[in-house]
Amino acid sequence: MDDLFHIYFYVNLHYYTDSGHLTMLARLIQPIQNLWQTGGILIPVVMLLAIIRLVIGTRFITNRFIKQVIVGSLVSHYLLMFIGGNTFTYYWEGFAAYLCLALISFGIPIYNKLSHPIPYIAPATAIFVALVLPFVSNQNYLNSRLFPNNPMITYPTAVTSHPQQYAIRFGNIIQHSPHAKVLNFGVLDLGVYLTSGTTPPTKYFSINNLPTYKPMHRAQIELVRHRQVKFVVTRIPYGTQLNAQPQKRYQVLHQNYRVITKQSAVFEDHIFTYLLLTRR
Repeated sequence: MDDLFHIYFYVNLHYYTDSGHLTMLARLIQPIQNLWQTGGILIPVVMLLAIIRLVIGTRFITNRFIKQVIVGSLVSHYLLMFIGGNTFTYYWEGFAAYLCLALISFGIPIYNKLSHPIPYIAPATAIFVALVLPFVSNQNYLNSRLFPNNPMITYPTAVTSHPQQYAIRFGNIIQHSPHAKVLNFGVLDLGVYLTSGTTPPTKYFSINNLPTYKPMHRAQIELVRHRQVKFVVTRIPYGTQLNAQPQKRYQVLHQNYRVITKQSAVFEDHIFTYLLLTRR
């Protein structure tokens, strides 16, 4: 429990942010600036207009206390989300409820002004938004089991009817060596501990997005340097070689371990080659 608290709470809170040089005000402005640069500025603009409408309007929500709760929750949500300094675009997904509230606040007056209101327009709109729009704006379903031959399973796309994801393939290989130790090296958890049924040999069982936390990196490098695990799983950019990676940790890995199998796949619009290595 001490390791769990240390890694997932203390370390993440103190080392995760990469914008410690920014002032508090700059950290809060930066998310809006990033959305402007990526073309997503419409989301906060609509929410801001909706909040202004809530505060000064008297038709949509009339209770002052409810208005205070909504505005207060939005402000505190924004502060807690971005005050740490990171501004990943997916953080804005947490504001979906406020965006829906904004759309409702603008839609109700328009609907009320219609000379001939359309029957069942409210439930029909809700069904459309819930069931249709997600498939238009988010096509992750194309990378699901419904479409097994997709680049998130293997790249280039496999010609077999049921290609295996790299973690499953690697896990099956590792299971042929009972009690073997495995290390997820240099990257986020790739899922091989689960598929191989093994327990990590160190509390630093993967590398979180913490480039400034050196103990985590040193612990993994020492395990590899002294060959204390039989198998190592990692990934490198597609089309490159392990010994050509600029990071020192990959040079240590190449000196002590050899690749026994590999598989490429797409992850977050980037192509990686996943490697399973064993001791030299």
